[in-house]
Amino acid sequence: MTRRTHTRRGMTLVELLVAAAMSIMVMWLLTWCYQQGLGSFSNTKSQGDLMDQLRQVSSLMTRDLTASHFEPDDTRANLGLRVSDQGIVGGSTNYTPPHGYFTAMSKTYTVNEGSDGYGFQSTYSTGHSVQFTALLPGGPPQNLFCADLTGASGSTPQAYYGRAAEIAYFLDSTPTGATPGGTPLYNLRRRQRVCGINSDDAAAYDLSGAPSNTSDVMSTAGSSPSWTVLPLRQLSVSGNPSNNRLVQASLSGARVGEDILMSNVVSLEIKFTGSAQNGTTWPTPYANSSGTITNTDYPYDNLPGTGVFDTAGPQYVSSMTPIRITGAMIRIRAYAPRTQITRQTTFIVSL
Repeated sequence: MTRRTHTRRGMTLVELLVAAAMSIMVMWLLTWCYQQGLGSFSNTKSQGDLMDQLRQVSSLMTRDLTASHFEPDDTRANLGLRVSDQGIVGGSTNYTPPHGYFTAMSKTYTVNEGSDGYGFQSTYSTGHSVQFTALLPGGPPQNLFCADLTGASGSTPQAYYGRAAEIAYFLDSTPTGATPGGTPLYNLRRRQRVCGINSDDAAAYDLSGAPSNTSDVMSTAGSSPSWTVLPLRQLSVSGNPSNNRLVQASLSGARVGEDILMSNVVSLEIKFTGSAQNGTTWPTPYANSSGTITNTDYPYDNLPGTGVFDTAGPQYVSSMTPIRITGAMIRIRAYAPRTQITRQTTFIVSL
C-alpha cells in the first residue's frame, strides 16, 4: 500500500511582510482617527471655554453697570441713583455733581476696519474704558463688595465687606502677545476699591494697622497705619478738591486684588446712547441724508467731542460735550490660541 503525505505550505517571507505592513497601516489609520477626534474635541472645548468666559465677563459687567452709582439724593429724579437720572451733563452752569462718579472714554484708539458690501462698518478699540462708583443692595456676601487685605508677615489676612466700591474695566496699555497675523492681544482687567456710602458708613471701617497695600483695594486717605475710608461725597469733584478718584490712578500695571477677567483680548469697545443739547447731533444717525450708512451701531455711538464723559461735568472735564447717557453697548472680541479663531460678544445695559 502506497501512502501519500501532503505537506502544508507555510507563509513566505514576502507574505509576512505584506501582512505586517497592512496591520501597521490599519493601526496608523485607527490612531489618526483617534487623534483627529481628540483634536476636534479639544478645539470644541477651547471654543466653549472662550464663550463661557465671555458670558461670565458680560454677566459681571452687567451687574456692575446696572447697579446704582450714586448716594441717594431727594432733589433728583428717582433719587439720582443712576446715570440717566442726572439729566444733561456738561453744559449747565447750575449742574451739581452727584456724590460718586461715572466716567468713560469712548473714542480714542477706535479703528475702523472697513465696511462690507452692504455698507455695514466693523470697528474695534483697545483704548476704551469705563470707571464708576457702584452700590449693591447688601445682605449676603454675593450682594456685597469685598476687599482682601494681607497684613504683616505671618498675620491673618483681613476681609472687609461693603455696599459701595469704585470699579474700572480696561485693557492693559501694553500688549501681552499677538496673533499669528500680528494683531496685538491684551489682558482685560477689572479693578475695584471698596469705599463708604456716606460719612457714617465710611467711619465704620477700622483700618488701624492695615498694611501698605490698603490703598490698592480700599478708597482711602492718609497713609499706613492711619487710613481713613472715603465716602462717595469725597470721590466727587465737588466734595474732594484733590480728586482722589480711581480715574486718577494709572490704568497700567497690576495691583493687589485686581482681577484679569480675560487674556488674549483683541478689543474692548464701549459705546453709549442718549441725547445731546446745544445743537450737537448725537448719537450719529444710522444713515445720512443721502442714504449712506454712517453708524451701524445706532442708537449707540462713541462719545462726542473728545470722547470723554464724566458726571462731574464742566467742573472736571471742561471740553465735554453736553449729553445725557441712558445706556451702553459693550463689545468684547477675544482670540483662542489653540484654534486660532476669534469670538465676539455684544451686550447692552440700561444706565
